Amino acid sequence: MMERKLRQTLSAVTLPEASRRRILQTMPEKKRRSTLRPALLAAVLALCITLPLGAAALGGEGFFKDVKNIFGAVTGTEYENATEEIAVTAQRMGNTLLIHVALLVPEKAPYPYISLLSLHDYELLNADGKVVKEGDTVQALPMEDTAVTFSLPLPEDAASIRIHSFLGSGQKGDQPLPIYGSWQCQIP
Repeated sequence: MMERKLRQTLSAVTLPEASRRRILQTMPEKKRRSTLRPALLAAVLALCITLPLGAAALGGEGFFKDVKNIFGAVTGTEYENATEEIAVTAQRMGNTLLIHVALLVPEKAPYPYISLLSLHDYELLNADGKVVKEGDTVQALPMEDTAVTFSLPLPEDAASIRIHSFLGSGQKGDQPLPIYGSWQCQIP
């Protein structure tokens, strides 16, 4: 049944005439008939597999991704492309930088399950766009009504902050969930 559906789908796919001519010219006469159909099948399967992944990566929605070790075993999970789901603003208070982080879609997974959030990977930039300070994980703070505010020591020449990731945690003992995106805001 499944094979029949696949055959019907493949029979509906046609190669452009120029591509078909090039394939036939480079292939010996005997192999033309026997290899054209498997090559077409491989091309269609590759397209079916890669299109949804590319659409998810290019779209504005975040998605979960498994982290695998060198043996292929899943060792964790991360959340990718969260730029449009989290808002970041910065404010200068003397020598301290206040970073306000708000969830724009708190009802969407993984956000309902996150009770602690920490700033994970960030850079402070000067007016020329050069990195003044690179930062690593800032202590996790509890989410207050879908928002949290971090405070960092602020170098004098810092003009903006670029954030690459956050770490979200649920209940005690849960593995932290890396949340990746790209956020940049000016420091007024």
